[in-house]
Amino acid sequence: MGLKRLPTSYSKHLWDSWMPDQAYPGTGYKATPNGWMTEEAFYAWFKNIFLKNCPAKRPLLVILDGHKTHTSIPVIDLAISEKITLLKLHHTQHMPCNL
Repeated sequence: MGLKRLPTSYSKHLWDSWMPDQAYPGTGYKATPNGWMTEEAFYAWFKNIFLKNCPAKRPLLVILDGHKTHTSIPVIDLAISEKITLLKLHHTQHMPCNL
């Protein structure tokens, strides 16, 4: 069973025009100091968007690309508490986002 795509936008600044009242359901927005993904931003996405939209049936396997922000200790601890196994692939940034 796959998870529907949940659009998420990361930027150094967030503008009201990016967050219309009729945005795609489940879209997330997060500002980071440099506009790139951070451990804190990924944790917020994992907790507040992913977990609220993933299947309730456990255990669950989540396959991640090799980005270092995806495997912080807080994310790993949260995944363990939710009975989710994280499988990190290495050198996958060149692959399409939707596996």
